[in-house]
Amino acid sequence: MYIWNRDGKLVKTLEAHEAAVIALRFSPDSRSFASGSWDKTVKLWKPDGTKIATLSGHDASIWGIAFSPDGKEIISAGAENIAMIWKTASQFQKRFYGLSGLIFGLDFNKDGTVIATSGTEKTIQLRQLDGTLLRTINGHDAALGKIAFHPKSNILASVSEDKTLKLWQLDGRLIRTFTQNSSSLIAVDWSPDGETLAVAGTDGRVWLWKRDGTLIKTLEKNTALIWTVAFSPDGEMLATARDDSTIELWNKQGKLLKIIDDHQAVVWNVAFSRDGEILASGSGDTTVKLWTREGILLKTLTGHQAAVWGISFSPDDSLIATSSIDQTVKIWTREGELLTTLTGHTSGVRTVAFHPKLPILASASDDQSIILWNLDEILDLDSFSYACNWVKNYLKTNIAVEADDVKLCQRSFQKTELFPEFFINMLR
Repeated sequence: MYIWNRDGKLVKTLEAHEAAVIALRFSPDSRSFASGSWDKTVKLWKPDGTKIATLSGHDASIWGIAFSPDGKEIISAGAENIAMIWKTASQFQKRFYGLSGLIFGLDFNKDGTVIATSGTEKTIQLRQLDGTLLRTINGHDAALGKIAFHPKSNILASVSEDKTLKLWQLDGRLIRTFTQNSSSLIAVDWSPDGETLAVAGTDGRVWLWKRDGTLIKTLEKNTALIWTVAFSPDGEMLATARDDSTIELWNKQGKLLKIIDDHQAVVWNVAFSRDGEILASGSGDTTVKLWTREGILLKTLTGHQAAVWGISFSPDDSLIATSSIDQTVKIWTREGELLTTLTGHTSGVRTVAFHPKLPILASASDDQSIILWNLDEILDLDSFSYACNWVKNYLKTNIAVEADDVKLCQRSFQKTELFPEFFINMLR
């Protein structure tokens, strides 16, 4: 597809679909446009060519699309003699594309106005909450690991396989470069006072640096790769997640306090609760474990079907979010009760982060998208009432619905009763 300005100048070329593009329509307010293709998908775009969503569901080529007069719905006509109606926006989530490569780092700045991502493409992307790309920061010579915003300012720290740690301003200006010649760098975290940086490398060491570049101490115990390093909120402890299935707890003076070896596979992530009383760990053994800060096991959380990559505590400590290669995000109470499972990504979800002020959770996936989840809407949802409102006309008018299901929403359901499969599909 080609985007032109009114003067006839080519603005952008989009490799938009995997087959011929047959239909194009602008929304009534001209703030988006939709494309339909023989690849069986409808895609929604911003005028600048940023992809908003991919709508999949047709089993044959798409020949026509149209917006409703208010722009809130799109209807698509497929060669299988089916028309589908899609909502252009969800009350539960906002998704934006434009990422590339694998995303290892995701963080909000201190006031929550900027989302930063990093990964294998050697760049950092800064975005607003509506998905608008503010800037792309270049400067590393190899894939990036994790990133971390300063707790009290807008300084961003990034680490890379090029063996450097870099500090950046939000406008993309480089403040300082730290070099560690012996190892690629994977993970970084700021101390709560913002004066110290903990950086982990592929050789199993952790370096503690002052923000002015002075090396304070090197922590060395074994050579197993470290995937995550995390300061406790009081700055007194440091936790590491290792490739050998262990977690290490250190004090700020560099003394090893404890090695935890209860996981059965690589430990991908560790995170302290905001009050510092709980340490959560996610592992390739598909479990999340909750520990006291002394390393005593409190509870094992099960439910993910594959490795757990991401962990984050909510600002008020009431919720824990986890993400997995199983393409899901799960929300748990602080005590370990599963509240809900969020589906929407189409590939593994590497990282999650709570907004510092709003009831929003961000997740970044190998499907090269970020989803912002509206937790107020999700956690307060009456699922059955919402579902019935969504499909009420479908139940009344579709001749394929069995007679017993026409009055489905008039029944009295127990919370544990399962919806018919077609009902679940309508909700997706």
